[in-house]
Amino acid sequence: MKNNSFKPASVEAYWITPDGVILPVVNTHIDMIFDNPLLFGLTEDYIYTVYDGYNEAYRIEGNARREILIDLFKKGWIRARKYHRPYRWTINVFSVTDYSASILKKFASALIEKGHSLYDEVLLDTWTGRGNYILEDLQGDIKSIPIDKILE
Repeated sequence: MKNNSFKPASVEAYWITPDGVILPVVNTHIDMIFDNPLLFGLTEDYIYTVYDGYNEAYRIEGNARREILIDLFKKGWIRARKYHRPYRWTINVFSVTDYSASILKKFASALIEKGHSLYDEVLLDTWTGRGNYILEDLQGDIKSIPIDKILE
């Protein structure tokens, strides 16, 4: 086999803006930030400075990426990706507030309209904990469902 790289054909990933606009990610979340820093309210200098501070290669998924993502989550950005092992969505949001819950509801509805099952598993990852849900849960009152696992 000449090409040993494997990328599932149905990988889905999104950024959701603080205003609730759902943006598809073509390659990786960090690539989208590097390619469109102004969209995220960042500067190229900031991104490169963070990476240089960790002495990491640009665009890799290390400590610099983590710092930049946390900064964006604090500003209201939401990151979503469908994984295949295990098969589930992971959604990163800083915290579940009335506003972010309304955006998650809109996102879940858009996925269901696109053909995803109400029963697609979702790992909701916040600053203070993680919770396991299904898309149907996100369409309801997510704030009434407790986060069931504290982050390490």
